[in-house]
Amino acid sequence: MVNTTEKESPVQESLDFYCTLVWHFSRMGKYESLIYNHAHQLTSKTPTNRRYYPAIAKLAVYFGTGQKTIRRAVHNLEKQGFFFKLREERGKPIVYRPIEHKEWKGRFPGRCLDKIEMPWVAEIKDPLVGRLHAASDGRLKLYTNFVRGLRNTGHSDDAIVNHWQAFYELEHGKSIKGIYRRFMVHLRAQPVTFSV
Repeated sequence: MVNTTEKESPVQESLDFYCTLVWHFSRMGKYESLIYNHAHQLTSKTPTNRRYYPAIAKLAVYFGTGQKTIRRAVHNLEKQGFFFKLREERGKPIVYRPIEHKEWKGRFPGRCLDKIEMPWVAEIKDPLVGRLHAASDGRLKLYTNFVRGLRNTGHSDDAIVNHWQAFYELEHGKSIKGIYRRFMVHLRAQPVTFSV
């Protein structure tokens, strides 16, 4: 059975990803995401006048499903707050405004996923940290003193990242334990080059 409603209770989950509409739609039925994306594509070119008026019969044909399924999905998007009803007239399509995630989050506090921040985020906001973390496939967790030590070797940030990538390839398959010390030894053994 397809779950067509999102959790009503506040979100208890936390992951390594930021909350997006995709996360919310993954907890809904198949057609909510498709219809919302269709609405977004049609209305995003006019951000000040975002009006979506779905013809249920045409959407059913377009998505290859029944009108009842489309009607249920559109109603669920409205019920969950992703569509705001602007106008309803008998015999005409209902006019909606698709709600962006940022606005939706403000209207429904506590219903979004909380991202677990990396351990160093509170300590340091440094582009080198993100670059090394990405170059280590998310395995390297960097702290202030280690980053300071890397820079104290005299290498530029670009050189540190390049040396890390070469070192990481050589370390493939080895234990992560002791990798900070091994990398520092490796980095200190590399000649410092200065750009002119």
